[in-house]
Amino acid sequence: MPDAAIVEHLLGVEPKLDENFAAVGFDAVIIVSAPPTAATADFALAQAAKPEFAPILLLLLERNRIHRRPPYRACIGCTAAKSIAIG
Repeated sequence: MPDAAIVEHLLGVEPKLDENFAAVGFDAVIIVSAPPTAATADFALAQAAKPEFAPILLLLLERNRIHRRPPYRACIGCTAAKSIAIG
């Protein structure tokens, strides 16, 4: 079984990442925002613009206001048509 290293960084809580951070050596970067914020989307776009940056999976979680369950919807790639229920 392959080893996996998971590194967590809390945006807005922990110090900002170095502007040259490129996630070199990572297979992917998962960015999650609940609820979605413009700052999170801007951060993901800025990182994706870097030529050597690892692939990004952006999860923007919105509370489902119509039904109690599931409580969140994940918007993958920021397209509502591609959203999935979480819960």
